[in-house]
Amino acid sequence: MQKQCKIMNVQEVAKFLGVGYDKALQLLHYEIPSFNLGRKIVTTEEAVLEWIEEQLKKDKKRKRSFRQAYPFFFKDKDVE
Repeated sequence: MQKQCKIMNVQEVAKFLGVGYDKALQLLHYEIPSFNLGRKIVTTEEAVLEWIEEQLKKDKKRKRSFRQAYPFFFKDKDVE
């Protein structure tokens, strides 16, 4: 049996991600896998969720702890 996937248009992606129409359109053109269905640009909900997971992985690699980013703040507060 084939798995059903939800098709999302630009407005639905914008609402799902909490961004504006223009930002959602930009993401669908350049970052989130999408395709044309007639004159509409669409994607699947699964593609959006996978893109979100990729962004979270990238963010975790990039982030440093506050202590690493601002060591001077903890200079006087180290364990005695």
